[in-house]
Amino acid sequence: MKICFLLKNNLYSSIIPILFLLFSFCSLPSVSINAQNTQIQWANTIKVCSNENDGNSFSPKKTLGQPDVTPMDKPSPEAWTVKFPKNFTETSIEVIFDEAIRTRKVFIAENLGIGLKTIILKDEEGKEQDVYHINENYDFSLRLKAKISHVILYKKTDYFVKSIRVIISKPFMGSFCQIDGIGIASEDVALDYEVKINKLQLPKILLQTPTTKRKVAKQTKTIATEKNITTYFQNREVSKYILQGKFINDTVQITKEIKVQLINLSTNDSLTLLTEKDGSFQIGLDEAEYLLFGFQQGYLATPDTKISMLGKRMNEIVRVDIPIRIFQESETYLFYDVNFDINSDSIDVKSHIALQQIFMTLRENPHALVQIEVHSDARGDDMYNLLLTEKRATRIARYLESKGIKHKQLITKGLGEKELKNRCVNGVRCDNSSHRENRRIEMEIVKYLE
Repeated sequence: MKICFLLKNNLYSSIIPILFLLFSFCSLPSVSINAQNTQIQWANTIKVCSNENDGNSFSPKKTLGQPDVTPMDKPSPEAWTVKFPKNFTETSIEVIFDEAIRTRKVFIAENLGIGLKTIILKDEEGKEQDVYHINENYDFSLRLKAKISHVILYKKTDYFVKSIRVIISKPFMGSFCQIDGIGIASEDVALDYEVKINKLQLPKILLQTPTTKRKVAKQTKTIATEKNITTYFQNREVSKYILQGKFINDTVQITKEIKVQLINLSTNDSLTLLTEKDGSFQIGLDEAEYLLFGFQQGYLATPDTKISMLGKRMNEIVRVDIPIRIFQESETYLFYDVNFDINSDSIDVKSHIALQQIFMTLRENPHALVQIEVHSDARGDDMYNLLLTEKRATRIARYLESKGIKHKQLITKGLGEKELKNRCVNGVRCDNSSHRENRRIEMEIVKYLE
C-alpha cells in the first residue's frame, strides 16, 4: 500500500486551499481525492466503540485519519470491519476531532457494504445536540457499494462539534461492512475524484454501475474517458422524520423481505427499500405526504397507504402497520377503486393507483395465470351492461400489458349485472353505496404457469 500527502500553504491566507489524498492498492486503479477551499477534519481519537476487534488489522482505530483504502470491492485490513453476529442488527462508534468546529457536512468512508444509518453530533461538553437519520434509496441491482458519503446537514450547526457518534446497521448482503474514515467540514465542500487507468484489471464494481461521464483534463487519461464509471463520492440526504412500519398478516407470520415503494406526492419522486424478514422497516422522510406500496412474490400488493409527515416535530417517529394478504389460489381479490367514465370503457385518471396494485401483484408473480372479471350494478339495460363490462375488462388487460405484464398471464371476462352481491336488482331502489358494492373488479388465480 502507498499513501501520499500533498499540502500546499498560501502565505497570504489562513485557509488551507488544497488537500490531496492519493492512494493506490495492488488490485485497484489509483484514485486521487481532492478537497478545495476548506479544511476537512478527520477523526483522530476513538471515545467508545460497541464492536471492538482484537489486534491492529481490521480494528476500530482504522477509522482514524484520512481514508487510505476506500473505495474497494473487497475487505481490507486497513479499514474497520464491523461484524454483525447472529441477531445483532446494529453497532456504533464515537470519534473525537482535534478541533471543535461549526459543522455543515459530514464524511463517512464506507469501504464495503451499505451500513450507515444515523449520525449524532455532540458539542464540546460531550452533550448530544442533533440526530440525523440517513435517507438511502437502495439499489437492488447492486447491494454492495464502496463509497465516501457526503452527509449534507440542513444548516450549519450553531454550536461547535467536537465528537460524532455513528450508528451502523447490518448491510443487505453478508455479515459485515467496513468504515475507513469519518470527517467533518464547516462548509458544503465537495470531494472531487479521478480514477487513473493502470494495466491492472478493474474491479467488478467499476464495471457494473454506469453514471454520467465527467469532464477530465486532456493530459490525464482516466476511466471516464473510456466508459461510464461508478460514482465513488455520493451525496447522502438526511431526514427530518422517521417512518417505522411493519407488514402484518392475520393468519401467517411474515418470514420474507417485502419490497416497499414510497412516492413523494409533492415532487413525485420515489424510493424503494427492502424490509427485514419479519416485514419491519425504518426510513427517514422529509416533510411531505407519501403513498406507500408493499409488494413481493407470493403476496397481493397492498393498496396505496397515505403517509403524512406534515407538521411533525424534528426526528419524530411515525409508526404504521400495513396489512398484506397472501396471493394464492382459491381466493378472490376485490377492487372497488377502479372507475370508468360514465357509459365508457375509458379508465378514470384516479383509478391508476388501484390498477397499480394489480400491476405490482402480477409483476411480482409472473407465473400466475389470473382471471380478471368486471361487474356492473343493475341500473341500465342488462345487455348493454354486459357488453360494457367486457370492453372494460379488455381495457384493463391492455393497460396491464402496456406496463409489461405478459398477455398469457391474463384472462378477462365481463359479467355485467349477472353476479350482484346484494338485493339491488332491477326495479329495487338502492342508495349509491349499495350500487357501488356491485360495481367491482375481481381477480383470482386460475393456475400457475410452468
